[in-house]
Amino acid sequence: MKQHVPLILDTISAVALAIWLGGIVVIWAVLAPLGHPAGAEVHPWFVEGLRRFSVVAESCGIIIAAVQWALRRRYEKDRHLFVVDGLRMLVLFAALLCAEYGRYLVIPALAASKTSLGLSTLTILADIQGAALAAVTTITIWLLGRQLPAMAAVVSNRTTPANVPPPQKAAAQPYRKGKR
Repeated sequence: MKQHVPLILDTISAVALAIWLGGIVVIWAVLAPLGHPAGAEVHPWFVEGLRRFSVVAESCGIIIAAVQWALRRRYEKDRHLFVVDGLRMLVLFAALLCAEYGRYLVIPALAASKTSLGLSTLTILADIQGAALAAVTTITIWLLGRQLPAMAAVVSNRTTPANVPPPQKAAAQPYRKGKR
């Protein structure tokens, strides 16, 4: 069971990353053109959708950071991988900072003013988040690719009933005449 924990945690991290990145794409590629037509003010339902998604983005960022913190020891033996993992965390925190800035400062200002200035700021923050999350995804795939040969070696060294050698018989003691 212990060998399955990293796989389960990596899966949780990947799902949270997919929800965050996918949500950004849906909000800005699908809903933004509907919620802010050219030259019109921002619709209240779009601002409410942004506010609600910001909670999801924040939750996903915290989940990813917590999971990667829990799995940080797997790269300690290789300094290069450990530094790249640290870089991945810095990029993740940059994306999380953009999400937090948008949630606590820009979205409330957008809700109060309903001008496109706040929306353009949110668009820039979403672009930065998308680029940072794409970088996190790329680094994660690269790190897991470097880790797979080591994991395969561990799995191949395990003994299973099919490859356990039969027990050896103990060598017979030679009989010594005169001693019992």
